[in-house]
Amino acid sequence: MTGRRVNPYLALGLGVLGLSSAAIFTRLAAAPALVIAFYRLGFTAVMLAPFTMYCDWQELMSLGRRDLLACMVAGTFLAGHFALWILSLEFTTVASSVIFSNLQVIFVLFLSTFWLKERVTFQVLLGVVIAVTGGIIIGAGDFHLGGSYLKGDLLSLAGALLFALYILTGRQLRQRLNLLPYVLVLYTTTTAVLWLFGQIYGVSWYPQPVSTVAYCLLLAMIPTIGGHTVLNWVLRFIPAPVVALSVLGEAVGASIFAFLLFAEVPTA
Repeated sequence: MTGRRVNPYLALGLGVLGLSSAAIFTRLAAAPALVIAFYRLGFTAVMLAPFTMYCDWQELMSLGRRDLLACMVAGTFLAGHFALWILSLEFTTVASSVIFSNLQVIFVLFLSTFWLKERVTFQVLLGVVIAVTGGIIIGAGDFHLGGSYLKGDLLSLAGALLFALYILTGRQLRQRLNLLPYVLVLYTTTTAVLWLFGQIYGVSWYPQPVSTVAYCLLLAMIPTIGGHTVLNWVLRFIPAPVVALSVLGEAVGASIFAFLLFAEVPTA
């Protein structure tokens, strides 16, 4: 996947579809969220390691200090996004958390314009307005701001900023790095940082039920390798705001899967 043999927009759609399965497998895993995130990213790194060593060993070994550090920074952003979003759910509603998380697209839009100097089209800008407005309308019934919810809302907003920085760093690095070396360092760093968060919060990593491990493996294969990794491939060819806007489709896909599997109907 180092060249452009696949249509990037088709890959983007498939990547978002892969991401949409994350909420389903996370629920079925039935474990603390930080444990699931740690196993998910850890399994992903382990599965990608042999492919990276076989296909891109030379580039992996020749990564300069600057690029290696930048990959690790991106991994830290991703881990921080996971940790802050998970923590936000302890203080605020799911609807409020999702609304603030979806603001990542605004951060990407703003930062890509001034940091990466990418031109934003009117169509993308209109899509951002429609998507964010739609998210607010869907979650308005359970939306809370202020009081005991403010801490959770701010944590979710901080997580959205870190996700935006992860996307933008990936966009920049993927212009000069092959996919596999980048994502291997990325996911390994994310796993290590999540482990540190877990140690701080006294998380018990093992033993875990066989079913939990199995669903974490599926999380690694489908929404991480088939979702995040595909999006990181796409970032070489498609501007960051378009990718960030497309990620909002994850909520739509997850809602469809939840309806089909759990008969859950989104509330407004």
